[in-house]
Amino acid sequence: MRKALLLLGVACFGCAVPSVWRGFKPESGTAIVGRVIDPSGQPVQGAQVSTRPETDTEFSDDRGYFAIQWRRIPAGQGRPSSTQAIPPGEYEVIVDKPLFKPHAPIHIRFGGKVLALQDVVLVPEPIDLDIRGFRPAKSDPTLPGDASAPKRE
Repeated sequence: MRKALLLLGVACFGCAVPSVWRGFKPESGTAIVGRVIDPSGQPVQGAQVSTRPETDTEFSDDRGYFAIQWRRIPAGQGRPSSTQAIPPGEYEVIVDKPLFKPHAPIHIRFGGKVLALQDVVLVPEPIDLDIRGFRPAKSDPTLPGDASAPKRE
């Protein structure tokens, strides 16, 4: 029994879930990639992902994935703005979305090519609604005449 477990362990050594980024070839040649999820593992669509120093700002897609590939070069002295591949260096990745708690900046050392981050977990902000007294009184003059007694069809 021990031998079978040992062989099973050796057979699975190095087994890993295939990454969605495996084989990803960015147009720019470099990219910072990742996925934004909520605490239950569901993708967060529309999260804004940016860096310091500044690169392009991207938004997570419907599956939570994002890929930052470019750095903007501002226009100056007769030349238009342009883009370049993200140069190697130290970066902070900032992930933000309204109605979610701010995520702490993620410090990375980017060496070029493709850097896949671990999943970024955004936690929803608690919504505190006090609906006591929310229904308008019958004497509210802004209501239509039949608002206090809705008709059933």
